[in-house]
Amino acid sequence: MGLLTEAKQNQNLYSPAFGLKINGRNAPVEIRNAVGGIKVEEKIDVGARFTLTVKAALNPGDGRYPVLDHPLFNPGNRVVLEMGYGSNLEPVMTGSIAILEPEFRPGKPPVMTVQGQDISYSVLKKKTPGESYIKQTYSQIVERIARKAGLI
Repeated sequence: MGLLTEAKQNQNLYSPAFGLKINGRNAPVEIRNAVGGIKVEEKIDVGARFTLTVKAALNPGDGRYPVLDHPLFNPGNRVVLEMGYGSNLEPVMTGSIAILEPEFRPGKPPVMTVQGQDISYSVLKKKTPGESYIKQTYSQIVERIARKAGLI
């Protein structure tokens, strides 16, 4: 097979792509098109977090920036980020929106940074008193901890 033929068959193979679901639904095209950057960080002591950089376009009809006010970016909304190449996307993180940070710059369109954490963040930051697990199996202890964390 020649290089040109292979390139035509696999044209999306080397095209980075992302998927964005908010509250269980695929983000609308205007939201996806406004995303200018995605960053996912995973750290042992704070869990995973994500950052979306969202570019705002002016609506000339009313002089507003509809993406900045979009209800999909409300804090607490559940986000699933997928990354991959072409149409082959894999989920890389599930979390909730925690911080909205709009930036208004002179002579440039506004940008909003959307940040969020996965569920482990709230579990790691929660202060819990020390507990004793006497005469319990490992599976009983794990189940008890998971129930308290709201995981089951």
